[in-house]
Amino acid sequence: MYMSALKKPFPLVPMVASQGITIGSIKSYMEAGASAVVLSDAIFDKELMRERDFIGISALANQATLQASQCGR
Repeated sequence: MYMSALKKPFPLVPMVASQGITIGSIKSYMEAGASAVVLSDAIFDKELMRERDFIGISALANQATLQASQCGR
């Protein structure tokens, strides 16, 4: 994974994974050394935004929070 490759020469530099990160991939990015992940597309789903389904958006945010909390940091 690209994140792991970057962390080897730069172990003390905080890295943030973005672009195409899914809720299901949070753990793998965090395990690879990411300090944080950007989940804008994963949480703010285009269909949910179009429908103004804020309950659905909140549910995705809650799922992301649960996944992140299981990373052990």
